[in-house]
Amino acid sequence: MADTALPIGGLPSAGALQPTDRFELERPGVGQDPATGHHTTFADIAAAAAGSAQTGDMLLTVRDPGGQWLEQGSVYAQSAYPDLFALVGLLGDGPPGAAFTSIAGWSTRAVNDYAMISKDEIIGVGNNTIWRSEDSGVTWSSYALTGNWQRVYSLASGVYVSANGSVRRSTNRGESFGANINPAGFSSSAAPAVYQSGSRIFLMTSGDNGRYSDNYGVSWSSMITGGNLIVTLLPLGNGVIVGFPFSNNFAMRSENNGATWPTTITLPSNSSGASGVLGVALGNGVGIISGTGGILRTTNAGSSFTQAYSGTSANRPDTFVVDGRVYTFVFNGIVHSDTMGAGFVGPVRVTNSSIWYMSRAGLVVPNSANGTAASISPYLYNYDPATMFRTPRVTDVRGYIKP
Repeated sequence: MADTALPIGGLPSAGALQPTDRFELERPGVGQDPATGHHTTFADIAAAAAGSAQTGDMLLTVRDPGGQWLEQGSVYAQSAYPDLFALVGLLGDGPPGAAFTSIAGWSTRAVNDYAMISKDEIIGVGNNTIWRSEDSGVTWSSYALTGNWQRVYSLASGVYVSANGSVRRSTNRGESFGANINPAGFSSSAAPAVYQSGSRIFLMTSGDNGRYSDNYGVSWSSMITGGNLIVTLLPLGNGVIVGFPFSNNFAMRSENNGATWPTTITLPSNSSGASGVLGVALGNGVGIISGTGGILRTTNAGSSFTQAYSGTSANRPDTFVVDGRVYTFVFNGIVHSDTMGAGFVGPVRVTNSSIWYMSRAGLVVPNSANGTAASISPYLYNYDPATMFRTPRVTDVRGYIKP
């Protein structure tokens, strides 16, 4: 890699780094080898950590440090790493959501929707209140924000809350929100769904043509869809978006970030069915979306879809990926996929609630939106506990543990 000045957060992807690449720190001399004048390499960092690490230590790095470290959250033989197994012990096993336990001390929160900002940070909305947790849902703070808030979205450009005729954006992870950015004349009969593709954001409802903005709501343009009312979007990257009309067996595809929609795609079943439905892009042209006709999957950037799951989906089936596993909500249940959406296992029946989130401790499902009870199911993996164990996952950053 050539010498390049990069801001914090501007490092290239892990795949572009080499063991001989060097950090140029803002403060001259820090980490510098006095004999060569060079700064510390990634290989130097890994070697230094390996020489002083003890069993159970964690190394956070963008590169695989080699066989002296085990990847966190992975399964290994107990006999191969007896010291680490003695330290870690057995973590939960079984299909996700197979067993739920009540959460003691669950406080009353009138919450209509949750979103995960990270595995530690969770935000909820309920009528005129914003709820925030920074410790995976163990403790919560709240503040008043006028508006009958129905949905919350955590996107690359910020956190958005949505109510009938009102959308607000936060650029500080939900600590505060700006003024209403809902465009004049846009439908006020439903809470808009908020999507992002590149730097463009979209507002969608089932009662009006979608709007898009390239300046995060300062100004808006109308989507031109040839008379078809698109209600749900699936952004797949590189400017490709698939738009789904309400309860039809076709979708529309755009290759210019939603400016035009020239291609119509026949679907194997009815499409998303309701605004507010969330799909997920899994990379390399793979994506899924869940709706009234089940779960649909594309492997060619939306040029065609197959049916990955045929069960009835919930009205607003939130979908997300945690530790490489895809979760989505179907009618009163959770299904999951360990194959990038190629097939789903479940459903595991849960309480009569479509409001849920994943904390560091597991999957949390309130028994009702306004109730005082909730249940949790820990992260669960399928392996033989007689011979295998799993290394803990303790951070959202890629990490390794010393055996």
